[in-house]
Amino acid sequence: MKKDIFASMKEQMVPDVSLEASLRYSIQTEKPMGFCGYIVRWVPTAVSVLVAGLLVFNMAMPSKAEQLPVVGKAFESLNTTGKVCRESGMTPDFLTFEKEVSEPFSVSLSYAECDGLDLNFKIELEDNNNSVAPESDTVTISGVCVELSGMYIYPTGENPRLTRDEDGVFRGWAKFNSAPVASLLSEGADTEAVLHCRGLCAYVEGATYEEVISLYTYDFSASEDFFVDVDLSKLKIEYVGLSNEGITIEYFLRSEDRTDVVYSVDDTVEYASCFSIYTESLAPSLISMNTVKDGNGRYIYNATFADNISEDRYDNTFPGEMTEESILVYSHATGEYITFETEMEISE
Repeated sequence: MKKDIFASMKEQMVPDVSLEASLRYSIQTEKPMGFCGYIVRWVPTAVSVLVAGLLVFNMAMPSKAEQLPVVGKAFESLNTTGKVCRESGMTPDFLTFEKEVSEPFSVSLSYAECDGLDLNFKIELEDNNNSVAPESDTVTISGVCVELSGMYIYPTGENPRLTRDEDGVFRGWAKFNSAPVASLLSEGADTEAVLHCRGLCAYVEGATYEEVISLYTYDFSASEDFFVDVDLSKLKIEYVGLSNEGITIEYFLRSEDRTDVVYSVDDTVEYASCFSIYTESLAPSLISMNTVKDGNGRYIYNATFADNISEDRYDNTFPGEMTEESILVYSHATGEYITFETEMEISE
């Protein structure tokens, strides 16, 4: 039995006939390598071994390596650079490299100005890989907010909409309601802000909702730092601080043609994220629906009352004459109204 096994193994070790023939043909036809061929083959290998040996010698005895002829100066410069970088906690440039990353979109911001009520700035979006469909000249950035003075503010009215220019770059203006953070801003100071984006879709005339989602919505996220020029010279900030049932009227922000009311709701209030504000005679032209919690756990709201109310719809009460006594806060969850009265009114 063992003999049969060894015999089988011996047969398997014999090369195939075609392979044996190929080897014989190669040996018979291959021309012997000349002297030049050996030089070409072995010189690069010898040089590589020599360079590696010199580098190892420099690592072991740098002072001796710097005294070598021809290469000593190179080792001296190399060792000096490494010493300086180690002392400063840096990595030498020759040991670092930058990996090129092709982002599909790049964002740049400019001309950022804030008057306390609104933050306006210009957005430029470059389509690096021509991802946006050529039939679309308009894109909208969604999932967007601005981090300003430690709080988040949101677009006034609609998300930023950009239009493709002749050079292929999408450009447009963004407008964010900054009233909730107006009291935290400093006059004339360049304030740092961060734009956060998550989402991009293109407008194509006649496209259905399903087509927009599947064909014209693109993976896009960015966080871009920028500086804001703050000018509060035309804004009057009036602190109110009147509370009732966990709801506080924080500030009145008044300009020539507009009044903004900033109010907060404690997180202890039932359905704290479902409130709106009105007055006895005026409805706000804009209510901030993107309420967020501040550091104290309160929900911050904002309502804008613009001086563009038609007389046949409301009476002649000017928004600038609004008082805390005329304000009504409404809970959309419970249907309850909350009013505010001063101590003088209560005593009467």
